[in-house]
Amino acid sequence: MTAWQDSLRQVQGQIGPGAGRFLRWWRQSLLAWVPMRWQWALGWSQTRLLLQCEDGQLQVWRETGDGLEPVARLPWPLQPADLDRVLEPRLRSLPRVWLLPAGQVLRRNLRLPAAAADRLRAVVGYEIDRQTPFEASQVSYDIRELGSAGEGLLQVELVAWPLRQLDDWRAQIGAWADVLAGVDAIDAQGRALQVNLLPPAQRQQRPDPMRRWNLLLAMAALVMLVLAAMQLLDNRRDAVDALRADVERSARSARGVASERSQLQALLDGAAFLETQRSQ
Repeated sequence: MTAWQDSLRQVQGQIGPGAGRFLRWWRQSLLAWVPMRWQWALGWSQTRLLLQCEDGQLQVWRETGDGLEPVARLPWPLQPADLDRVLEPRLRSLPRVWLLPAGQVLRRNLRLPAAAADRLRAVVGYEIDRQTPFEASQVSYDIRELGSAGEGLLQVELVAWPLRQLDDWRAQIGAWADVLAGVDAIDAQGRALQVNLLPPAQRQQRPDPMRRWNLLLAMAALVMLVLAAMQLLDNRRDAVDALRADVERSARSARGVASERSQLQALLDGAAFLETQRSQ
């Protein structure tokens, strides 16, 4: 996940879960109109490097959306610097996620009230000791939202990883544990579950190479918004001045008509007076 997406999640946490869900829906709707290649180029797509060790080799994929693209296959064991030497610069900046076999994690399907969606992690945390042989303090876990289950229920999946296995895994992979942004697991079909089982304190945060461009684009959008507002204000001011001038012209014309009407009335009154006098 890019730093831009992490910043978005921080904003979501500050303005409230309900608004955060709306922002996620709004963002996904906008990205649906952008080609995947553009999303990758701009750093907006959820792109990760997936690492899996099997048969004495380290397999590396680039995940973009729902697709996987093989990147490299290197003999294991090796150091993180050895992988950096075979990756192109754009790929080196991607977050690296280790894939666990399906048998190393516990998965439980749960049905929860839809009202629990805003505090889903806390609610599922209370279910761990009931759904697994462990307590919440003995596992690292994440939740997958599977959609609505009808009748005001939400279908979710609990994915848990015992901390004892996590410690053994860190000892096995050595220096790799300090360069990973997350740990995911695969299902029976070999697809990533899209979860992060690595505790937040152990996640390595990589600087986003597009962060500077995103900031520049945001500043440019803000400047354009201010300029548009100023132009709109100027247009309103010009319209008010033009309306005031029209009103002033109409007022002068009305005053002229009133003056002429007063003079005409005076002439009529004088003529009526003279006619009265002549008749007498």
